[in-house]
Amino acid sequence: MARPARDLLQAARQQLTRDRWDFQREKHKLFTSQVVLDEIADGEAAMAQQRRDLMAGIPLLDLTAEANSLTKEILASGLLPTDADRDTAHIACYPANHGLQTSP
Repeated sequence: MARPARDLLQAARQQLTRDRWDFQREKHKLFTSQVVLDEIADGEAAMAQQRRDLMAGIPLLDLTAEANSLTKEILASGLLPTDADRDTAHIACYPANHGLQTSP
């Protein structure tokens, strides 16, 4: 959650995200990671609390050694930009926690 953006395109993106959470959430098996929880804790306290409330009850994936290794492999491969390390770490948590074979 964030206060509505003044920029029309950003406001539209925010609304699409809210709609997805409101209307699509129950159709999917959701997982999160500590990376995401750390990220949503940033910013204005009231908005951060609303974000944390939305994430309540979503299973937390572990940041395992395998997830860290996969994060490094993905970043080294160039599949994602090097400044997307937090996003990459979050992505790497799922296969690492579910024993999926990976090769970027």
